Amino acid sequence: NNPIFPHAILTLQVDLPVEDIYSPPINIHVFDRRLFGYTPLVGSKSITSLKDYEKKHISEGVGGLQRLIKPVITQDVSQILSTDTDHTYDWWSKYYASVEGEKNKVQEGYLENSNDKLIVYSQELEEVFNGFSDVVKTFSLFKGKGEQESYSSSAVGYFKGALTVCEVTDESIHELPEIYPQEVIVRVYIVKGIDLQARDIGGSADPYVKVVVGKKVMSDKINFIVDKQNPVFGRVFELPALLPYDNRLTISVMDHDYLS
Repeated sequence: NNPIFPHAILTLQVDLPVEDIYSPPINIHVFDRRLFGYTPLVGSKSITSLKDYEKKHISEGVGGLQRLIKPVITQDVSQILSTDTDHTYDWWSKYYASVEGEKNKVQEGYLENSNDKLIVYSQELEEVFNGFSDVVKTFSLFKGKGEQESYSSSAVGYFKGALTVCEVTDESIHELPEIYPQEVIVRVYIVKGIDLQARDIGGSADPYVKVVVGKKVMSDKINFIVDKQNPVFGRVFELPALLPYDNRLTISVMDHDYLS
């Protein structure tokens, strides 16, 4: 239901008119391959205007895919956060120094030495970072004809990819980047839960965290927190992943039950 195509880049050389209004549409079709060679249509997307996808070089469009899957390590969090050799500050000091109303929990000297702070967002990250779709675009797939809005209830699925239209020369063909799977470490910090739903008869919860990356699962059930709807977990999880195949990270807050 959520396939990752092994060949990430497809190219097609065609003759197009100079004016976009006269250009033919690009049709994306997704088929399902079944027994005895039967290939029913899953869904289609018709792109009628190519103007938004025009680039000077083909690497401007598909090159982002290569940058997307390369791991970038900005800082080794195992190192001391401060350069002051007389003090060793933990990660919690950096967190509490970044949150309003929590500065009284910061280790002594952290704020005075102008140490680094985190950026804490009060809204969903999709709203801050443009839905995380700066590299690839989501195309809604439909059965039948007609223009439809993205994420419409009549959509039968979604296709994620980057489309680039540019003038092809002998040099630009060689600019196509090759994409290989990348082994990375996914590190997830679980700080705290806020207003969790009560799941116990007594009107509280015994929460713990489960993190899933691809087919790899890490459960922290043994460290569940008793009777807390605003728990402070203070846990960090590290899971190996192979991008772009392990493309989904799922964080679940579970309720501990002694009977199951």
